[in-house]
Amino acid sequence: MPTPDSEHELSLSSSDIYLAAEQGVLLQSDAERLVRWGFEQRFKRSGLAEPKAPAVERRKGFNLVTVAYYFGAMLMISVLRR
Repeated sequence: MPTPDSEHELSLSSSDIYLAAEQGVLLQSDAERLVRWGFEQRFKRSGLAEPKAPAVERRKGFNLVTVAYYFGAMLMISVLRR
């Protein structure tokens, strides 16, 4: 069995921990506590920001970027037709 001082590192995701609980390796309550503890270790004590939900995509429509894109596309089509 590896010791804490060994050179090998083992990384487990929360999915791995919950799978171990499903397979009876540890209790479901222990799995939840372990995942919660790991989350706190990773984000609270290290000073890293908590993961945030992705930003909502802005509504598409008629704007400067769209006009420039279509103008460039039309320019390329006109060059290829010559």
